[in-house]
Amino acid sequence: MRYLITGAAGFIGSHLTLKLLSGGHEVIALDLSFSDEFRQDLAHFSSVSLVSGSVLDQSLLSKLVDTSDYVIHLAAIASPAYYVKEPKRTIDINLNASIAIIELLRFSRKPLFYTSTSEVFGKNPNVPWSEDDDRVLGPTNINRWCYSTSKAMIEHYMYACYQEGSLDFSGVRIFNCYGPRLQGRVVDSFIDSVISQKQIVVHGDGSQTRCFTYIDDLIRAIYFLVTKEKPVNKFYNIGSDVETSMNNLAEMVCLISGQDPSSSIVYVPHSEAIGASYEDIPRRVPCYSAALADLGWKPEVCLKNGLQQMYDYTLLRRSGVKSRPQKFNEIDE
Repeated sequence: MRYLITGAAGFIGSHLTLKLLSGGHEVIALDLSFSDEFRQDLAHFSSVSLVSGSVLDQSLLSKLVDTSDYVIHLAAIASPAYYVKEPKRTIDINLNASIAIIELLRFSRKPLFYTSTSEVFGKNPNVPWSEDDDRVLGPTNINRWCYSTSKAMIEHYMYACYQEGSLDFSGVRIFNCYGPRLQGRVVDSFIDSVISQKQIVVHGDGSQTRCFTYIDDLIRAIYFLVTKEKPVNKFYNIGSDVETSMNNLAEMVCLISGQDPSSSIVYVPHSEAIGASYEDIPRRVPCYSAALADLGWKPEVCLKNGLQQMYDYTLLRRSGVKSRPQKFNEIDE
């Protein structure tokens, strides 16, 4: 198969590109730019084409879709710090560009894979969330919700196209994925802080919880879906169901680095850290029973091991030594 991957040089895209190439597939990798590290990782593969460009470039997208068998659409703005400050561009990339890609694929019989987000559930307090649980969002004048809304609108649009018979697709809702190459999220922020010998900045009081999913576990689910003979035409929750508070996460990162948590963690209000147009979610917990039943998927990498691997990778990268992520096979306890 020849896969077109948008956002191929990003966190998830870089890992998925390597996985598909290692599986013997061809990849057309589209992104705005490609790091030297990414190019080096791909150097021994002859079945990859790197294309520098934007998902907002309709002419370019049309040509790339025509030459591909399957489109994997990962390109998106997903950093809270960015979408709170740049809501219009977030909507342009996450909503308008995605609809344009879908329109190129409708009636072509070429399938689409789309990465949605746990954010679609908003602040529904009834956790864990299954795929058909309600969405509970804040007001439209709070920029924080433009990301959730734009992603959910694409889910609606894909289901609508499938129901009229013009599109086949598969998709996942990602729950706080982390691992080597992550940027702009809480886990890499904490790790970067301890490596730089700075205090970890925790937003709010640190009691809010998340369920962290290691990148290898996510890639395993995506690879299974995009290499299936037929698209599943539905979205699956992909994420660990082990809750970890920001306080506990910060303490774990401190212990991995050998620092004293009592003197290495500071607290700032969300409004000061991200901006006034942000609203936090106290708990975010998936139910992955559908993925387990249909795909045989469950998380395998525990947070302690995943953090250690990410810390080691980042430390070596800072020292100028190239390191490839190792694989773990430990069930979360």
